[in-house]
Amino acid sequence: MAEAAVAEGFTPEFGEGAAAQEQVPAELNLLHFLDRKDFVDCAVRLPAPAPGSEPKGEDEVVPGHRLALCSASGFFYRRLIVEAKDLTIAPVEGCGDLPAVDLPALPDDEELRRQVDVAGLFPLVLRFVYSGQLWESIEPQVTAENAMGLFALGELLEIRPLAARAFGFLETSVLTPETSARLLYAAARLARATPSSSSRGGGGSFDEPVARCTEVLRQGFEQVCSSPEDLDLLCRLPLDMLQPLLEADELEVLSEATVLEVARRLLRGRMRREEALVTLEGGRLSGAKAAGAPVGGVICEALVVEAPSPEVLLRARAEAPKYSAATDALQLQSGECELGKDLVLRIPKGAFGPGKPGTVAVRVRAAVSREVLLVGSLPSASLPLATAGEGAQTEVSLTTPDGNPGGTLRFKWKAEAAPPEEPVAAPPAEGAEGEGADGGGDAVAAAAAAAEAAVATSAAQFAATISEEQASKVLEAVRFSQLEHKDLLAAIKDPVLLEAGAQQRILEALSSRLDAYESAGQEGSKRQEPRPSTVRRSPGEATATSAGLGPGGEAAAAMQSGGLGPMGLGGPATSQAALGRPPAPADAGAGAFGGAYGSAALRTRSAGRRVGGPGAGGHPLFPCAVCNAGSLVLRQRDLRWTIECSRYPSCNHAVLLPSSIMAAAVDGHCASCTLRLNVDVRTLTVRVGHQHAAALLKLPGGVDTLRGMCVAGCNDTLQRLGD
Repeated sequence: MAEAAVAEGFTPEFGEGAAAQEQVPAELNLLHFLDRKDFVDCAVRLPAPAPGSEPKGEDEVVPGHRLALCSASGFFYRRLIVEAKDLTIAPVEGCGDLPAVDLPALPDDEELRRQVDVAGLFPLVLRFVYSGQLWESIEPQVTAENAMGLFALGELLEIRPLAARAFGFLETSVLTPETSARLLYAAARLARATPSSSSRGGGGSFDEPVARCTEVLRQGFEQVCSSPEDLDLLCRLPLDMLQPLLEADELEVLSEATVLEVARRLLRGRMRREEALVTLEGGRLSGAKAAGAPVGGVICEALVVEAPSPEVLLRARAEAPKYSAATDALQLQSGECELGKDLVLRIPKGAFGPGKPGTVAVRVRAAVSREVLLVGSLPSASLPLATAGEGAQTEVSLTTPDGNPGGTLRFKWKAEAAPPEEPVAAPPAEGAEGEGADGGGDAVAAAAAAAEAAVATSAAQFAATISEEQASKVLEAVRFSQLEHKDLLAAIKDPVLLEAGAQQRILEALSSRLDAYESAGQEGSKRQEPRPSTVRRSPGEATATSAGLGPGGEAAAAMQSGGLGPMGLGGPATSQAALGRPPAPADAGAGAFGGAYGSAALRTRSAGRRVGGPGAGGHPLFPCAVCNAGSLVLRQRDLRWTIECSRYPSCNHAVLLPSSIMAAAVDGHCASCTLRLNVDVRTLTVRVGHQHAAALLKLPGGVDTLRGMCVAGCNDTLQRLGD
């Protein structure tokens, strides 16, 4: 009988010698046979371990019992019984040759493999199966780090009780805003990589965890976006999953600027752009003063930074991975080493050039911990992106994160046109996986083809290049009219937003901010409604949306405060905080009338008529140079905007703004005149009425609003509008 057992693949550990030593256990159950080789009749091939896990050898094979596996898992029942004739044979140490099953394939994704470590978690799955599917048998080993992996294996292997209990653990103990992006990414990756239930014979679904993770992420979106790692995972999601999330009214954000930042990051990393290819050749690092000797060596990395800041330069991950290149691990010898390979870097041309913010950052970071040790930048002027060329030897001075000298990186570079990116492969036509299946003999091949097609389609969807049409849809999710003034000014200078076609949206949003000051009879720009979360703010957070201001809300707030209304003035001056307007950046622009403040340009008109009571429109512009006691303020007389002294009638210093200006507000600072005159100089935002065609023709095409207009002598923009 023993010979028959061995012939069938059974290798019992007892025999004539062992029988005398074998004792009957006090408690017999299937779990007793988990780590024994008695009666094993099949094997399971494990994939390579996840990154960071201990290697267990290539193609590790785990012996098992068909009865135990098939009684708990639909996947093993199908492979070991329904499709048994298609199994391959694998040698198992101490057990001979056994029919072997390969576990379902996962996409080659580092983050997914980190969360779903199949090789590391399969022993826990076996313990659950052999214990009679008791959660208590593995509960002490279940953690926040492996719960998603256990749930995934429960679904993929069709072990329903395991999937249900693991999902319950995820919901109650793991899923929070801090973990939602990571869990959503894994669930979405699995959902897109898993064939439909019909093609895989009743496989599991990841729709429920995707929906639940999306809900939690939406509720904690602001917190998620504060983490660079989570924001990176978010921007790698398929666009058809990310788009509805960004468009949702229920998205919890403190301000619309958060949504704009996600859109900017998404476009920066995935939009198809005109690019150059820059190669850094023969690099050598010298005088490196990295603290200590990092375990595993260092990596030298070059990456494009379109919005330079200390936070971006020190971030572990590149802001747009496709615009980065890195060496293999290097070992520093007395602070010096050769890079060993050329760094070939794609560079978006739109981010580089005169007045553009783009730069190439060079970093040295620890190979294992990813900590940034040294950082430097190559000025964009050094890179000839317009034409192909080769430069001379270049060096970049490196500094430590705290600003101390850290060494030098020397290399040569050359630039050339970048080849087009590889097009994303189209997913297979629906039903294609069943082609050629003639009877049960081809069922396994068809199922395998379907699984491979699903994985390939998933890979094409995640972090896929975004087309021009898709970029427009991303911009539609941003409610530009709800952005603050400073965010709009920053957005209109952002290369990637301009390349995506956001300029018109930004100009319309800038224009809509003055709608509140126009006559009720004039047609204003359409404003998008704010998200509810941006108006549920504490009193201390003074923004237009925090005050509950929707379309026209700025005017209402001004009138209630006694400030500037659509067509008139109230009582005391209204502060910019009350109006919900942030000050413009220092480089917001310059404006009107010519001459320094207090010059003849203003004094010669100081006898202007005053009709109506006094009222102040916003913050004082700057001190009055005639009386040296009051301040020039914005006022309206007989529907005509004027700038006059706050001490009227004691001081008659005043000037009329051009009659074509239908709306005006104090909204920003002039850095140039503030430094020149050593006083705080404020600027105006003005709108030209549509009926003044001659004045509109003097403005850039399609623009009826001027911002950053200074009347202290920067230029004559307002004067050129006429009387």
